[in-house]
Amino acid sequence: MVNKITTAITPTEEVAKINEIIDDLGKTASFNLFDWKWTDYELADQSWLKADTFSWQDGTVYSDAYNHLTADYSGGTSKTETIGSHTITFVEATDGHRITTDESTVADIYTESGVAWFYVLDTANQRFKLPRSTHGEIVEKYQSGTEWYRVYSDGWCEQGGLKTASGASGTATVSLLKEMSNTNYNILITTQQESSIGNGGGSVKRATLSVSSFDYGWASMGLTGFYWEVKGYVSSYPSKGQYKYLYFYVGQFSQSATEQTAGLNAELFNGKVDLPSGVSQSSCDFVVESQLPNAGNNYTWYRLYKSGWVEQGGRINRGLTNNEVVTIDLPVAYEDTNYTVTTSTFRISGTNSPTDNKAALISDMATDSFSVKNTRFEGYFSFMWEAKGMKASS
Repeated sequence: MVNKITTAITPTEEVAKINEIIDDLGKTASFNLFDWKWTDYELADQSWLKADTFSWQDGTVYSDAYNHLTADYSGGTSKTETIGSHTITFVEATDGHRITTDESTVADIYTESGVAWFYVLDTANQRFKLPRSTHGEIVEKYQSGTEWYRVYSDGWCEQGGLKTASGASGTATVSLLKEMSNTNYNILITTQQESSIGNGGGSVKRATLSVSSFDYGWASMGLTGFYWEVKGYVSSYPSKGQYKYLYFYVGQFSQSATEQTAGLNAELFNGKVDLPSGVSQSSCDFVVESQLPNAGNNYTWYRLYKSGWVEQGGRINRGLTNNEVVTIDLPVAYEDTNYTVTTSTFRISGTNSPTDNKAALISDMATDSFSVKNTRFEGYFSFMWEAKGMKASS
């Protein structure tokens, strides 16, 4: 436990005293180079650098960090990857660090997606830049009964609940707990006690979407309610300044760094510095790459995490088909075929029809694709899908 120091060191006091206090703090906590954390306030501890500024850091001042990155760069594996509309070449080190010399492409990737988890190295000028990300962590959450939501720091939202509904035919309106930015969001529906009714027509399902609600309609089937889950981007969420700052631990710094800054912020000494409590920074996971859904990509989205875990989904909205089989090409390939696929069948907008699809069968699972078959002859074939698993190694 770090003892609380009630008297802050002022800029006029001796540098040696500042270093003594830092050494004392270092004895109570152990960090590895490039451990990272988000804080809700700005630090002035020179061993922790803020990544949000995308500033060049002096390798002569932060020599431990700079030397580590240069060693990673010389001993790593060269790779090329396309992220959104940008292609970047980088070196991936054995410790997982991704290092590039292409500063402008890193900036473009961040502007487009809100995350660029690359270290930028400039050996000619002996300096480096840190990764940036807006995908910090959950910034808002709610749960009451069966209803819940989670909002992430990049605006991504997951929400759901249970809607009571009954009857052979009907329409139920679900009011979203958080308003979405558009109608490109994904919906998964699981009905309760569903059964077919009528002359072999099969169940009919449709959904009409708005940013604040969706209507779920059904006919020729009986149900007592349905569970729903929506994933997409919300219309508003806490601004960057309201939630977190991303910092990296860069180790010891030279005497010149202390002299340049003339002192430390009092918050370093009043117990507000976040220290891990039995949680390894390296074990924490976060999004390093994502794609937003839109009409041009069949409303396909994905969120790739540092660990390699990837969640992705999309929608298919077809006309009348004869037992059609649709192949879904995954935007991010999986390591093997042990990933999970979930589908939810309903027409998106439109009116009920006795020839709407009843179910979708998943088959022919490959690492980069899977197939879905309409089980109804001459039926509309519309569904949303979601897959989860580990990404293929590059």
